[in-house]
Amino acid sequence: MTVTPPATRGIKFSQITSGSTQSLALGSDGNIYSWGKNAYGQQGDGTNIDHQAPIKVAKPANVPAGFIFTKVDAGDHSALAMGSDGNLYTWGFNASGQLGDGTTENRNRPAPVKKPDGAAPGFTWKQANTRWDHTVALGSDGNLYAWGLNSYGQLGNTSVPRGPNNPAAYSTKPVPVSKPAGITLTRATTGRYSCLAMGSDGKLYAWGWNSYGRLGDGTTTDRLTPTQVLQPNGVTFSQFSVGADYSFAITTNGDLYGWGWNDSGRLGDGTTTDRHVPTLIPRPAGTPAGFTWKQVMGRDYHSMGIGSDGNLYIWGVNRYGELGFPDVPTGETSTVIRPRPVQKPKPSVAGEETSWVQLYAGWEQSLALGSDGNLYTWGWNCGGQLGDPTIPTGYDNSKAKRLTPGLAAFPLTPELTAVKFDQTLGSNLKKAGTNWQVVTPAHRKGRVDTAITWNLYGPQPDDILDYIYDPPTYVVTFDKADGSQPTSQSVIEDQMASRPDQDPTRPGFLFDGWFNGDAAYDFSSPVKGSTKLTAHWTAGSGQWNTSPKQGPDSGQTKVTLVPPAARGIRFSQVSAGDDHSLALGSDGNVYSWGANKYGQLGDGTTTDRLTPVQIPKPAGVNRFKQVSAGKAFSLALDDQGHVWAWGLNSSGQLGNNTVATNGSSAYSSSPIRVQAPSGMTATSFSLTGISAGITHVLAVDGQGRAWSWGSNESGKLGVSSGTVAMTGITTRPVQVATPQGETTGFRYAQVSAGGSHSLATDTQGRAWGWGSNQNGDLGNTSDVALNGYTFTPVQAKPGTNPTGGFKPVQIIAGNGHSSALDDLGRLWTWGGNSNGELGLGDTTTRTAPSLVAMPANVSTFTQLTGSRVSGNSLALDQNGSIWGWGQNSTGMLGTGGTGSLNKPTRMSNPSGIDHFVKVSAGTGHTLAIASNGSTLGWGNNSQGRLGNNATQTTYSPVNVLFPFRLGTPSAVQFGGTSGTSLSSTGQKDGAWTVLTPNHQAGDTTVSIAWTLNGAPQPNDETNAFRFIHYGILPLTGEAGILVTILIGLLAAVAGLAANRQRLEAQSAQGGKAAARHKH
Repeated sequence: MTVTPPATRGIKFSQITSGSTQSLALGSDGNIYSWGKNAYGQQGDGTNIDHQAPIKVAKPANVPAGFIFTKVDAGDHSALAMGSDGNLYTWGFNASGQLGDGTTENRNRPAPVKKPDGAAPGFTWKQANTRWDHTVALGSDGNLYAWGLNSYGQLGNTSVPRGPNNPAAYSTKPVPVSKPAGITLTRATTGRYSCLAMGSDGKLYAWGWNSYGRLGDGTTTDRLTPTQVLQPNGVTFSQFSVGADYSFAITTNGDLYGWGWNDSGRLGDGTTTDRHVPTLIPRPAGTPAGFTWKQVMGRDYHSMGIGSDGNLYIWGVNRYGELGFPDVPTGETSTVIRPRPVQKPKPSVAGEETSWVQLYAGWEQSLALGSDGNLYTWGWNCGGQLGDPTIPTGYDNSKAKRLTPGLAAFPLTPELTAVKFDQTLGSNLKKAGTNWQVVTPAHRKGRVDTAITWNLYGPQPDDILDYIYDPPTYVVTFDKADGSQPTSQSVIEDQMASRPDQDPTRPGFLFDGWFNGDAAYDFSSPVKGSTKLTAHWTAGSGQWNTSPKQGPDSGQTKVTLVPPAARGIRFSQVSAGDDHSLALGSDGNVYSWGANKYGQLGDGTTTDRLTPVQIPKPAGVNRFKQVSAGKAFSLALDDQGHVWAWGLNSSGQLGNNTVATNGSSAYSSSPIRVQAPSGMTATSFSLTGISAGITHVLAVDGQGRAWSWGSNESGKLGVSSGTVAMTGITTRPVQVATPQGETTGFRYAQVSAGGSHSLATDTQGRAWGWGSNQNGDLGNTSDVALNGYTFTPVQAKPGTNPTGGFKPVQIIAGNGHSSALDDLGRLWTWGGNSNGELGLGDTTTRTAPSLVAMPANVSTFTQLTGSRVSGNSLALDQNGSIWGWGQNSTGMLGTGGTGSLNKPTRMSNPSGIDHFVKVSAGTGHTLAIASNGSTLGWGNNSQGRLGNNATQTTYSPVNVLFPFRLGTPSAVQFGGTSGTSLSSTGQKDGAWTVLTPNHQAGDTTVSIAWTLNGAPQPNDETNAFRFIHYGILPLTGEAGILVTILIGLLAAVAGLAANRQRLEAQSAQGGKAAARHKH
């Protein structure tokens, strides 16, 4: 995989500073960058790790939006910055309270300086400076404040303890500097143990230690309060700088003065004589007429200045090459006592000379900004303070230095250090040109968070990018089992195979459906691997057989009717509702049983059914592919994507506004088609998935749009109150809102309608919820308050994010709780938990998705189901075992008892059942399909919802009676005339008998009206019956014909006695004559 880093930004440094072994700079982007030693956190990046190249200083906590830094200064091992909010921020070494935060604790991130005691509301800082271990700052009240070390009275406040050996000689918070009489101090800077400030009278004032005459008052006496510097007559200073033991000032006409310690010629006057008052520094040799000084600075052992000619001049000690002169040896005794120009940088643009625009003298290193916008550094690099990773570091490393100005490493290009795919490290990370390349690790399909760990001026927050592992493609093979060549489909994992449009045919057989082993295949299930589907056939024609085929026209012939052989149809899908059950047959028909008060069985009646009945298919429907049982209503999705609904319509849940929503007629006992949304045609409204809740419905289409209809209680339809009132209903589908902030490419994948809330997954493996959040059902109490509600989908997010993350592929909305199955086969639950329905081992409510502990010997779960009305859930594991938890009042968990369970508990397989392939949880009962193709049920059996021709509740699985009977005739007609005395023989072949009617002689068609599994079938008219007329001789009646027959028989017997052969011949002839006479 190729990773393209962000483009290098055109950030430049606008201000530079340097301490003992660290350097900092203010960027044009308002950030501070630092590099060098970091033992005390002086880099401000939240660590104590040294950095040889610039890293970004952390922004202070709780700063306003748009905050930037406006100035930065380096102390000895600390730093000070001004913020755009008017606050001062400090970090680093704090043994003497130099951070001004009221403590002596070191800090590795910027923290605000305390405001002065008694400061008025709105107080801000206007100017500040630090160099060593104390700081001075000017407040918005016009006062100058100081804090930090006070060993020589450098804080200018006599109330603070002082003394070079006094451990209490410091202040951890700002204290006011004493003002000279009638004077306001307007600017100030710090030296080592001293300070220098400009007064409102244009004079300089100094205080603190006065060794070597550094205060410039003509003495060496320490001063505890600001004392005027003895300026030469007629001289006005405009700039000033304090070094360790000496000071500089530039006059308004550009002359330079210096005073204090002059060991090693650091004053630059050509001598090594200390100066107790400001002394004019001669202009550098060779400078043009009119030369003036623009900037000046002294530090410990060397000094720097920029002239009007654009040159940078340096003088003093050259211990580590800080003077920048390659011809001057390094060492403590190597000095230059007059200002000497440093070589200018090479032009970055041909023909344009680069001059110097800013300088900063560090401990034994030098920094300067060129007019090309680059930072140049030279001198000692013991801690990496030069900002160039190519230069060695170390206090004892003789190579840890640079003798001439060189570029600091800025701006940097991003450097990748690691790429993790869902927390798994990629391999072979390497730079390829301006990009980076990494080899992806093996991973399951789907979107994963790809964490890019990278550095740019220090560690950056990981960039989390999306990477999509393409799913594998599997082959689904269709074997007709008739010797023909199988066909196949290529199906992407978790997509659905398509049932072939045309069912196969085979002479002498009836097609029962497509099977995977002995179980009917569910075409609404996601494909998880290559699968071979086999056609199942039933031998026979599917026709009734009758015998005999003829009889007298006078009727009363007993005809036996033998129904077609029992079919091998099995259920491929089951859905347990509130008090009724639905199933999809392998023949594409829908079957139902249980309560039918509101016509929820869809058979055109309101009669309860104790065994499955087939629902008549509406006109134009080829076959169905999905069913969903709600509370007293039902849904089915046909293979054209149309939804059919029947049952209760009290909230418009049938989605057809031609059906009443109140009163005794608020139901339909036969399937009616759900109408298309407003503005869409029936043909364009094609769905791929459906979910029936208690009073509302959710559906998803092939474009990833979700739809809803029915009750909008608590906003569970997911539409704005302007579309459907919060407590209203809609009798036709409306589109569910796209979550806020999602792009046009957002797609829902699966939906689940619960009691008062709704859930959905998307194609990126995220969970969304809307409606009631009474118990934390939505898995999000950040965007929706507990006990609140929303019509806008919000994302369900786990409180903790374990390995593998939370990527649901199946989701179930219950009644006050929620559950999900993720792509690793793990269970997650959240919401109400009064019956242990979360499976977490307790009854504590959870407001965020929580991971359910895997039972022993279970590696994954493969299917999840839960009731939309009660608090019970079940799941299938990788071995096809069923696990249940939650409410168990009617034994619906199948464990043989009725006690609630607060964690998944395995149900024992019934005798003869190897494993299960499907399970569905209803309100008080459960249905499941076994690997042998049989369907079982357990739990509440009122109204016959278990389909076993009984109504007794059972705590253990019983067989649903399907297919449980052969065809049942309801009427038989012979040539349009009804037969009589239709009755069952009670034989295993399911035969019936009927008496023929009186009918005119001749051939007739036998028409058998019949049902199969309770569903009317097309009349069978494949049999014929011949009515024969038996004639009677005139005037003789029945007795006459009997006499004639007897005479003929006697004559034949006499002939036999005379001649055996002749009589046999005659007898044969007589028999023929008798036969002719009979006809």
